Amino acid sequence: MNRLRRTLLVTSPLVSGFIIYFSCRPKSLLYYQWVPFKELIRLDHFHNYAAAECSRFFAGSSVANTIIFSIPAAMFAFSLAFYLKTRYLHKAFERLNMIHKFAASLALILIIAYIPEYLQQIRVLPGHFDSLDVLTASLATALALYVGK
Repeated sequence: MNRLRRTLLVTSPLVSGFIIYFSCRPKSLLYYQWVPFKELIRLDHFHNYAAAECSRFFAGSSVANTIIFSIPAAMFAFSLAFYLKTRYLHKAFERLNMIHKFAASLALILIIAYIPEYLQQIRVLPGHFDSLDVLTASLATALALYVGK
């Protein structure tokens, strides 16, 4: 797999997930408070416009909550898993037999998809546990491990 394709498969989900997260989530979330230059670039104006468009686009949609709340995390999980696979794990995975490769993949899915949600459930990380987040991040991680084989 060439370098440009690997770079796109890591960065595209990050950018897409951020756009959904930024556009459709409220400004009261902690991530928004960390932007030190938001007044300089009129970020509030842009966010208000994006939030209104997001609300209009997803109005009455039954899958809106999944797209707004779970898909960004799944895209981040895909990006992380794909990066780890191509940067660190590819050669190690090649040497494993099918059973060990499956076990290693499950362990990586558990670490990327479940552990952050569990840490939210026990109040170590901010947020709340959501089984749909675990499911979508697990599927995205599995897809990232499969892509490029």
